[in-house]
Amino acid sequence: MLNNELVHLFFKSDSSELVQSEQVSIVEWKKQIPPRLKTWSEPLDRAMAGGFMADRLAFAFLAAYQSALQKQFPFLNPEQLAAFCVSEQGGSKPKAMQTRIEPFEQGFQLSGSKTFVTGAEQAEVLLVAARDTTQSLERPSIRIAVIQATNKGVRIEEDKVLPFMSELQKGRLHLDQCFCAAQSVLVGDGYADHVKPFSPLEAFFVMAAGLCYLLRLARLYDWPASFIEQCLLLLHAVQSADYANPESPTNQLLLNGLRVQLKALVEQTEHSEYWRLSDEQVYKRWLRDKAVLMFSDRSHTIRLERAWSQLKAS
Repeated sequence: MLNNELVHLFFKSDSSELVQSEQVSIVEWKKQIPPRLKTWSEPLDRAMAGGFMADRLAFAFLAAYQSALQKQFPFLNPEQLAAFCVSEQGGSKPKAMQTRIEPFEQGFQLSGSKTFVTGAEQAEVLLVAARDTTQSLERPSIRIAVIQATNKGVRIEEDKVLPFMSELQKGRLHLDQCFCAAQSVLVGDGYADHVKPFSPLEAFFVMAAGLCYLLRLARLYDWPASFIEQCLLLLHAVQSADYANPESPTNQLLLNGLRVQLKALVEQTEHSEYWRLSDEQVYKRWLRDKAVLMFSDRSHTIRLERAWSQLKAS
């Protein structure tokens, strides 16, 4: 259930509180939003609050992404912008990863490149998935190294602007013999323990933040009460997920059901009556970005099929 602080935020904020300074960049978002999220100790609550406080879907997504990272990696400082650096030119599977981590002096050093760094040059903490060169296994062994973006040997360059959520810079990371202390390399299988479970975890958090952004629009522009009620129903479903085991088969089914219901909710916003009170730029940004809430790729389909097979076999 929603805690009292979220209920107060969603329903007792007056119009003047909802209309705030524009968050035109990650820098502006970081000044305005993270300090206000300190009220909530649970990452999922921060994702929901951040989604409601966002003035556009791009920053609802950013709040979700940061909160999901804080859930997966509890040691992260919520006041620092983090980026999970996994994807490379050949993809994000272990065999596609060419970035390597190898012993060096009293720690390790990292070399290689990553293609999809959320926040680009604004990212402060980097969680880098790298191939462990000391292991010769059929599937490459992946380790997760935690480094500061200011470390020697780290270079981030801004990549091309995406056609949606363009406020969120995407960057390319280049590592040239970057030193990493031994205690900054996480224990365990980086791919199985962190990369794989983060995908469904992030999906739940993005849905939560997106639903709360829709709640904000509904409050601002006097959308029907039934729309708000549907948002609350889906938020309750998101809260019911098994976050201790993000990859569980039931979670995969829940994710798919939520996607279907969220798509129907988004389609309701196509009625022109919903936008009669809105600013034109708000509406244009929504049209540009709304597909993010309904995104589903081939890997999701594979996980869903596997989940159904596992449940039927049990």
